Amino acid sequence: MGRTSSVVVGGIAVALVSACTPMQVKPLPSVSEVDRSPVLIYRTTSGINAAALGVIVGQNGSDYFTLGTNSFAEFDSPSGEQLFFARTRAADRPYELKVELEPGVKKCILVAANRNNWAKSAVLPVVPLLSFIGYVADSTFTLSEQPCPSNEDLNNLTKEAD
Repeated sequence: MGRTSSVVVGGIAVALVSACTPMQVKPLPSVSEVDRSPVLIYRTTSGINAAALGVIVGQNGSDYFTLGTNSFAEFDSPSGEQLFFARTRAADRPYELKVELEPGVKKCILVAANRNNWAKSAVLPVVPLLSFIGYVADSTFTLSEQPCPSNEDLNNLTKEAD
């Protein structure tokens, strides 16, 4: 292998390793009773392209927890406009959702596989570099405000965080 090829291969290797973003869990912020807005974030079975991946969920730039398939987390957030995000440990771009929270009013957010990027799963075993480019270019998961699941539905999910 020539010097130029070694430099190119080395550069790609460094880019692939450094692109993974480790989870840096931070404690949930303390919230006053007056300003408290309950939030439930949940993930059900969705999309083959993300079934085996844990999703890192956070708010305003801080990682709070990881959700597996069929799990949920409940926590209190400050009221006002909040920016929630979902990402994997890979180099995918976080999916962001702005939510207006009102004191005392519970909001529920669904984490789902991004159905627009299913091709990443098919390409990964065949062409890892193309798959890497796909992860950088798009989010693996999406977030959306949804009606809160019933207690019966929550009983079928695993609670991940307090």
